[in-house]
Amino acid sequence: MRRSLLAAIAFSAIIAATAARSQDAAKAGEYDYLVLALSWSPSFCATKTGKDDGEQCGAKRPAGFVVHGLWPQFQKGGYPANCAASSEVPGKVAEQILPLMPSHRLIRGQWNKHGTCYAGDPAAYFARTKAAYDKVKVPAALKAPDKAATMAAGQIEKAFLDANPGLSAEGVAVTCRRPRTAPAAAGKPAATPDKASLSEVRLCFDKDLKFRACGGRVKDSCKGDVLVPAAK
Repeated sequence: MRRSLLAAIAFSAIIAATAARSQDAAKAGEYDYLVLALSWSPSFCATKTGKDDGEQCGAKRPAGFVVHGLWPQFQKGGYPANCAASSEVPGKVAEQILPLMPSHRLIRGQWNKHGTCYAGDPAAYFARTKAAYDKVKVPAALKAPDKAATMAAGQIEKAFLDANPGLSAEGVAVTCRRPRTAPAAAGKPAATPDKASLSEVRLCFDKDLKFRACGGRVKDSCKGDVLVPAAK
């Protein structure tokens, strides 16, 4: 009993210390580098969350990659978040970034979670987001394929490396959305899930928006073949 009590106290102390460090770290402008996350919109729109966002995933949904966000990061891993109280993005600013981030809900969420840690107002943050996006050339094969394709994660990464001089393999991460295994019926094995689908390509920049190696925990999450759903 005494050992369990001491272990519980020690664990609580660790949690409290971690929370305190996280709170201290969540100050606008205090970060080491930036990640531009490009989301493969067809994969997002196939999820329940996507289907609930009629603006991004409705009849006029965009094809191919959209900007998920520009995220301040720490070199050792992790990131500051929600560095200020939630606030609205001015309508004019939202309209300017909407072609890249096709959902007002997405724009508001990214500003409050990540933009408030950038050190600047919404106009400055989304201008920086667009500037980062303009530095990236999306490979021709991934701009808006009208048919679903299967690619190895390494092929997706190589396509970005070939299209973007100065980008290194350490500066890009390909992430996947993994399907859930269907529950097993009585007396039968669980159904084999479909292959993972392309979720995002994340590219790392220094504060001057030059390509750089990613820090801790920004890594590939795909294994084997990856489904790239059709963009149209």
